[in-house]
Parts: sequence; C-alpha cells; structure tokens
Amino acid sequence: MSFDELATRLADSARVAFTQARRLHPGESFYCYALYTDAFAAYILPTCASEEGLCQIAKRYAEKSGRTVDEHAASLRWGPADSPYHLLGEEHFAGVLGLLESRDLPWQHADDAVDVEVDGRFDACFRALAALEQEGFFGHGAERDRVVVNVLQGDQSDESVLENARRLNPPAAVAQLERDLHVSS
Repeated sequence: MSFDELATRLADSARVAFTQARRLHPGESFYCYALYTDAFAAYILPTCASEEGLCQIAKRYAEKSGRTVDEHAASLRWGPADSPYHLLGEEHFAGVLGLLESRDLPWQHADDAVDVEVDGRFDACFRALAALEQEGFFGHGAERDRVVVNVLQGDQSDESVLENARRLNPPAAVAQLERDLHVSS
C-alpha cells in the first residue's frame, strides 16, 4: 500500500459513506463530516453529524438528567461517538481497512519509522478530505461555511480538533468551531 493509494481509497469510501448519510437523512442540516481514527490511525472510518441528529440525542439525554436539551446539545456537538450517524457507512471502508491491515500496525515499526507511518496515514486522511473539498462535495459559499470537515479521534483535545479543522475549512467554519469549543486562536 502506498499512502497515495490510501488517500484515493479514503476519498472514494468517504464520498460513498457521506452520500449514503445524506440519502438516508434527506433535508437534515449536516454540520460535520469527518474521518474518525485513533492516535496511530490504526483504523479510519466515517463519522458525520447533523443538527437534527444532535437534537435527537440531546433530547434523549435530557429526559434522563436534570439538564436541558440545549446544554446537552452544546456538550455533545463535537463528540463524534455521540452522533447517531457515527460510523454510518463504515461498510464502505472495508477496502481502506484492508489496506491498513496489509501493513504492520504503526507501533510495530522500528522506533524511527512509527512517526513516518502514522504521519503518512494522517496525511492521507487530510488529502482525501481535501480532494472531496475540491469537488465541491461539502458545498460552496455560505453552505460550505456551515460545515466543518475534519479528522477526529476518540480521545482528542479541543485544540487538536481545531488544529485539524484549520487545515480543511474556510475561516467562517473554523470561527464557528472555535466558538462551539470555547477555544480562541
């Protein structure tokens, strides 16, 4: 597997998975499309979120707690695993996972090669999403400004989420993410 091949396969798989999400949930306002992984990029899968899906989950949480729907929505907005559409379309990533499995796990590489392997995998994620951006997949103008495209991890600091977002998004989308995360540049 080359990292170029991985980037191409990721773009193809993400396009199909995100299109599936849109088809299954027409009329919803998707605000996030991301590739989801861990610190080593040992796996890479799709995740996305919509305002309507967020509201659905926030209502469910609010029914079980003393907090409001708005409070839950604010705290859940950027937690990929809390989206009802987390991993939606993962079946389209079988080829991606196969490519990753064809290589040693990142931590099985010699010490100096671990960073090269992990960096190559993450770079492929960013290149795949950038390719979809070039196609206009995430929209144009004001529509695009309302969407954050990202590479997310399960255990990731808000600063890291924002740093990744800056690589892929227009200033208006990044500014909204900063406000949501209460992180300033």
